[in-house]
Amino acid sequence: MFARRCFQNSTVCLGIFSPLSQLFVAGHYLLVWRTFSILIYILILNLVTLSNHEYHRSLDVVRNNPSFRSRTRQGSQCI
Repeated sequence: MFARRCFQNSTVCLGIFSPLSQLFVAGHYLLVWRTFSILIYILILNLVTLSNHEYHRSLDVVRNNPSFRSRTRQGSQCI
């Protein structure tokens, strides 16, 4: 509908429907999609790294807990 109206009103609009411009639009969408997917990948990587860091930090807190140390010593003496 828009193409017919554009074609009837002026010849300038023909450039919009040329294969080269369609290729440009497709390339633009591909670039946007690639950028979006890279940002999602970076976000997931940051979340995994942060959760891994928090996990190891919580392990350090448990290891430095005196009651945990005494239990592990008792456990090692029993073996």
